[in-house]
Amino acid sequence: MSFQVETTKPPGGASPLRGRRLLAWLLAGAAAAVAVLVVAAVVALRSVDLSRFTGTIAAAVKSQTGRELTVGRGPHLRISLLPSIVLEDVALSNAPWGSRKEMVRVKRVELRVKLLALLHGEILVDRLVLAGPDVLLETDEKGEGNWVLGQPGQAASSETPGTEGSLLSRVGIREVRVTDALLAYRDGCAGWRVGVHVPHLALAASRRSKGNLDVEGALSLDRAVVSVSGVIGGVDSMLGSRPFPLALSLSMKGAVAKLEGAIERVRDLAGVDLKITLEVTDPKAVAASLGTAPPGLAPFQVECRVRDSGKGWALDPLRFTAGRSSISGSVGYVMGCPRSKISAELRAALLDLGELTGAGKDGRTTSNAPATKGGKLFSAEPLPLDVLRAFDVTAAVQVETLVLPGGAEARSVAARAVLTNGRLVVDPLSLTLGGGRISGSLRLDAGRRPGFTANLTGSDVELRALLALLGARADVSGGPTDLTIALAGSGGSLHEWVASLGGKVRIVVGPGRIEGAALMLGGDVLTGALDAVNPFRKSDTSTELRCAVINVPVERGVVRLDRRVAVETSKINIVLAGMADLGTEMLDVGFRSKATQGLGMGLANFAGAVRVQGPFTSPALGVDAEGTAMAASTLQSAVKSRGRSLFQGRIQEMFVAESPCKDALGEAPPSRPWPLSLFRKR
Repeated sequence: MSFQVETTKPPGGASPLRGRRLLAWLLAGAAAAVAVLVVAAVVALRSVDLSRFTGTIAAAVKSQTGRELTVGRGPHLRISLLPSIVLEDVALSNAPWGSRKEMVRVKRVELRVKLLALLHGEILVDRLVLAGPDVLLETDEKGEGNWVLGQPGQAASSETPGTEGSLLSRVGIREVRVTDALLAYRDGCAGWRVGVHVPHLALAASRRSKGNLDVEGALSLDRAVVSVSGVIGGVDSMLGSRPFPLALSLSMKGAVAKLEGAIERVRDLAGVDLKITLEVTDPKAVAASLGTAPPGLAPFQVECRVRDSGKGWALDPLRFTAGRSSISGSVGYVMGCPRSKISAELRAALLDLGELTGAGKDGRTTSNAPATKGGKLFSAEPLPLDVLRAFDVTAAVQVETLVLPGGAEARSVAARAVLTNGRLVVDPLSLTLGGGRISGSLRLDAGRRPGFTANLTGSDVELRALLALLGARADVSGGPTDLTIALAGSGGSLHEWVASLGGKVRIVVGPGRIEGAALMLGGDVLTGALDAVNPFRKSDTSTELRCAVINVPVERGVVRLDRRVAVETSKINIVLAGMADLGTEMLDVGFRSKATQGLGMGLANFAGAVRVQGPFTSPALGVDAEGTAMAASTLQSAVKSRGRSLFQGRIQEMFVAESPCKDALGEAPPSRPWPLSLFRKR
């Protein structure tokens, strides 16, 4: 349909000038009417008793929660096309046992209201601004949370039963903006506290989910900024008239987390049922953002379902995946005092430590940081033992296949840990490795005088697998190994632990074969020492190992070798003597060797002697004067007698016994009746 006005002949004979005057009068009349309405509205607003609204709201809060809502200054009215009501220093009282008077404090509250609705007794908030809110969530010594508010009817109120519904029906909020907020949690029993800063947060009536709010904002954790977006429940679900839905996404550099589900009664944090997923694509970036040392972790993903049960929480099911590694199970948390309780049941079909930590098949991490020369190996910094006193823990772990960084595989790994009042007991601890079985226990006490005891036994473990467990590299076949380790230490730092270390280490290795060069001991100096005492090391493509023994006592951090470390091969025998002081981190070790198979004229009775001395982090390799003199005397005698003395072997017995492994296994230090001691103390 269209309208058309003929201008050549005005209807009813009216002139164009008269029509224009009529239009002008109509516009002027409308403007005057609007002006009168605005003036009337301003007069009406100024005559409205705003304290009546705040009093009604405070009474409703008291009725619903049993808490006091107070306003320091205001309300003030700011007149504009969308008038604002401003309140300052607004507070909601804390639980009677709380650590501070207020649970919630807000520096400024601004409500931008719709004018006409206010005149009709309704509060339709176009925008609610909360500037500087400070929220403290805390528990008492019994684990009761201050967020558990009173139920309707528990507190005295002047409101009639119908008042609350009448008030809610007259209140509506379209948008909420939060700036410079602080959110903290304090454990009233353990005393620890954590918090986050919220630079900005916006909530608006959702266009995707009717009755809910769209969320957009950011959280600040130290140097990390976490972006937040999604949908949460509206005012009615916040007040408990329906479950509070959640569909949030949190992201930061290198990680994304999602929360989906609902809370039955959000004001009491009761009836929680959420699905949480966390995907970390760049662990180093996350660690850097949080201000911590970058962990050597591979990208990983965590999925769990979170539910509450009274004072407890359950993460069940829980699943962790990283590459081909996967851990599943459940974790429970129960608030309590003096300590909260954590329980865990975890299972893994495959756990690849090399993949998880970024270590390659050679067992080394991807870090290229050079070794510190002249520094300390054992830190004197206090160990973080306080965490052991914050919780009681019961945990059971089972791993079908554990792949070590060097590539070796341990199977049927099982451990059970119990932490009570700062005392940790891991017993039993067992695994199958290299065809043998290793079992043991660990006790760690975080009391006034922290300390630990560790016991480990194993039998028929292949040497290659055992070396891989220790992080060493060697292409070894055979070498069945028995081991017994019993150590104890005390103190508040790693340095104090090793300086006080006491106990015994006994490792016995049977026949085997080492392909290629002999064992790489992880240091240029030690490798050089082996080269000096073993002339076969560089030339042989393999070494036939007959036995190896480490049978050393440890007392107050001092490891005394006393010829208790020995290696026998098909061509040469090697023994070690001296000491290693873990407290001072000083090394003084002598290497002696004796050929058991001829290398040609002058080397059939080869004997080598070197000495390694100095700090652990920068030892020096030197020639042992006594050993060198003996070796030179032997060779000179062989030349003069045209080799006849090579078969006597008397001088070499002063260096290495005929069966050094057997000697090393003796409980008392092997004695030497010869005039010169095998290892002279210096």
